[in-house]
Amino acid sequence: MDEASRGRAPDPRAAHASATLRNKGYVCGGRESRTSDIYCLYLESWTWSEIVPESTVPMGRSWHTLTAISDSALFLFGGLGMDCEPMSDGWAFDVETKKWREHPYMNKPRLWHTACQGKDSDVIVFGGSCDLILLVDTGHCNDVLVFQIQPYHLLRICEDYIAKNVKNYKLLQKQLPCMPPKLLPAVQRIMSFFRTSRKI
Repeated sequence: MDEASRGRAPDPRAAHASATLRNKGYVCGGRESRTSDIYCLYLESWTWSEIVPESTVPMGRSWHTLTAISDSALFLFGGLGMDCEPMSDGWAFDVETKKWREHPYMNKPRLWHTACQGKDSDVIVFGGSCDLILLVDTGHCNDVLVFQIQPYHLLRICEDYIAKNVKNYKLLQKQLPCMPPKLLPAVQRIMSFFRTSRKI
C-alpha cells in the first residue's frame, strides 16, 4: 500500500476499470483473479474503503469499462470474464444504495474498449476487441455503441425520431429545411450518427 494512502487498499491488479464521482474515485474488477469487487478512494483524505454490494453482482472481469453516469451511479460494460470469454453485459451501480442493476442485454461482446458519458447520460462505447486478444487479436471494432441509461426528454425523443426516419418519409424530407435554425443542426448531427452506429 502506498504510504500516502490509508484504509484497506485493493489487492494488486491490472486491467481494472476506474471512474470518478465528485470527490471519490472508484476501482472495479481486474485481474490477478478477475474479480467484480469495487473500492472507493476518498480523494480529500486519500482513504480507501471496500464497498460490499447489497445485491447480485456482475461476473468478475478484466479489460472492461466503468463510466460515471450521474453524481451517484456508475456503468460497467463488457470485459473478459472469469471463463476467458469476451462479455457483452452492462450493469449500473448505485454508490448510495450499493446495488447493482443489470442493463438490458445486448449481443456485442467487447473488451479493451473505451467508454464515456454522452448526451442525456448515455454511455458511448468505442473500439476495443470482440475476441480473446491474447490468442486471436483479429476482432478489433470501430463501431459506436450507445447505451440509453435513463428515459429521454420529449425534445430528445423528437430529434431521434426525425433523424431515424427522415430518409424513409418524403414529407419529412421536404419539411427538414423548414425546421427552426437552432433545431436543424442537432437533428443533422443525430442523422449522421444513426448512419454510422447502432443504438442500444
